[in-house]
Formats: sequence, structure tokens, C-alpha cells
Amino acid sequence: MGDSVELGNHVEVSVSEQQVIDALQTPLALSQLLTQLKVSQFNTAVRTLVWTLIDQGKIRLTDDHKLVRASRG
Repeated sequence: MGDSVELGNHVEVSVSEQQVIDALQTPLALSQLLTQLKVSQFNTAVRTLVWTLIDQGKIRLTDDHKLVRASRG
């Protein structure tokens, strides 16, 4: 991780798993999370990371479509 992926003129900035989790101090919609992480709404690498974290149970999607840290325990 940490490498950037170049797509045409648009460079995607990689975000670490910990940065995503740290950004979720409060529930955020995906668009709000991307803004907070200062990445493009079309950053597929970060979107993929978010879905991976959901699959791993580290974060979850609430009924009102907000992302939150998964509760421990």
C-alpha cells in the first residue's frame, strides 16, 4: 500500500485501512468519508478498501447508509 495509481490524467491517492477507520470517529456517508480523506468521489481504490473493510467486519453500513466503525465485542 502507499503507492498511487495513475489513470490517465487523474492520480488516485492510496489511503490506508487505519486512515479510513480513524476518519470514522462519527458515522459518515461514503461521500463524506471520501471528502474527509481528501480523495476523489471516483477513487475506486478507496471505495474498494471501504468495501473490503465492511467484508472484514472492521466497519459497517448502518440502515441509513452511513459508515461506522464496527463495535468491538
